[in-house]
Amino acid sequence: GPFVLAYNLGRVAVGGLKRHGYASATLGEPLSVRAWLAARRAAGEDVLALPPAQRKARVAELADELMRRIGAVVPVTPVPLVAEALLRERAEAGEDAARRPVTRAALVKRVATLTALALQRGAPVIRGDEFAETAGVRARLADARDEGARRPELLDVEESLVRADEARTATRLGLEILVRRGLVEAVGQGDSQTLRVMPEALPYVRYYANSVRQHFDAR
Repeated sequence: GPFVLAYNLGRVAVGGLKRHGYASATLGEPLSVRAWLAARRAAGEDVLALPPAQRKARVAELADELMRRIGAVVPVTPVPLVAEALLRERAEAGEDAARRPVTRAALVKRVATLTALALQRGAPVIRGDEFAETAGVRARLADARDEGARRPELLDVEESLVRADEARTATRLGLEILVRRGLVEAVGQGDSQTLRVMPEALPYVRYYANSVRQHFDAR
């Protein structure tokens, strides 16, 4: 009601209202069951007339294709991106994972690598208002490249700096929420800050990471 609205506006004014992550909606390639059935019939198979076991197998194939299309448009946002990066750093540590924390510098580097891979594969990488400044720089660099106004190697360097800045921003946003929810422990400040997934929180961190893992797994 009005009281809740006024209360939350007051929290915004004093910086007490914390954001809970990104909300994003994307539309994928539609899948027509009617067209799928027609294609199977054209290939000489009437799925609806098959014995139950064979019909179940064909419907499973349809479900797999539907899940593939859904997975392709699941957006990459800071929290699941950082969760995936943390788990990959943890996996590299092997048996020492529980004892050896991840440094923030290593995490930022991993986030940059994963972001580049997601973009290369055409995944929707969502960047909010916090990325407005680097988005403007990206646009100016793209214009300069199109116009041939500057040396390409200099533009490459500046673009790498922008990517690094975006990785730091994504890491900060993702960690803010993971730490606030008690899933990750952060000790220290700056690039030498150490980060550790809390053992009891590992299933939750995996839950976040699993939502975007299809964009990064080997193909």
